[in-house]
Amino acid sequence: MKQIFILFAVLCLIGSAAGLGITTSLDRTVSAKPGVVFFVGNASANQTFTLPDAATANLKGFSFEFVVNTDPGSYYFRLTATGGDDIGGNNYYVITEPGAVKVTSDGTDYHVQSHEGTWVASAA
Repeated sequence: MKQIFILFAVLCLIGSAAGLGITTSLDRTVSAKPGVVFFVGNASANQTFTLPDAATANLKGFSFEFVVNTDPGSYYFRLTATGGDDIGGNNYYVITEPGAVKVTSDGTDYHVQSHEGTWVASAA
């Protein structure tokens, strides 16, 4: 567990330095720096990560991976799209347990390439 925390802390420092939009709040916006694996999860509050606009950021073919490595308990981790983008035809994906998801951009929207755990999609 200590190694996971250290890895998460290092990724946050690298992500902040690389302009990934990682902040200290529980809501984060992912900047156009694909190829990073985000280790997320929090048992004390909901977390939301917002993907960048795929067309504006010219992200065709790029992927983002999110690993929920901490059981969120009664809270959730939510991955949202922005700029009119969809994630597999939906506005967001939510999970309330440890799991993972990899999304890839086609330059307009995002598509789920793989996932582990029970993700709930919503068009609302």
